[in-house]
Amino acid sequence: MIKMRIIKNIVIASLYVQIIPFIALYAFFIRAIIKLGKIPYYNNPDPGELGFKSHYELVHSLSNLIPITLIALFVSLVYFVIKREMIFGIDKKHFIVSILLVAAEVLILTSPLMVWFWD
Repeated sequence: MIKMRIIKNIVIASLYVQIIPFIALYAFFIRAIIKLGKIPYYNNPDPGELGFKSHYELVHSLSNLIPITLIALFVSLVYFVIKREMIFGIDKKHFIVSILLVAAEVLILTSPLMVWFWD
C-alpha cells in the first residue's frame, strides 16, 4: 500500500514538474522587462547580455524537465484510454491541470518573447 502511494506521488510530481521551468522563464521575462523598461523583441537586446547569466543558464537547464512531464502525461493518457481509469488512482483534476499547463507552454513557445529568448 505504501509503495503504491509513493508511485502515485511520483507520477503526480512528474505531472507538475513543468511549473518550475515555467516560473523561471517568466521570472526572466519580468526581470528583462523591468531592466529594459520595455518588452524586449528579437535581437534587441540579446538575452544573454542582460547581466542575468546564472538565471539565463538556469532557464536553459530547467527546460530539460519539460520532456519528463510530457512523458508522464502521455503515459497517463494512454493508460486512461486503455483502462478507462486514471493511472494509480490519480484524481482527474491533476491530469486536467497538467494538460492546461502544457497548453500554456505551447502558447509560450510560440510567443514573441520566446523567439527573443532563443535568438
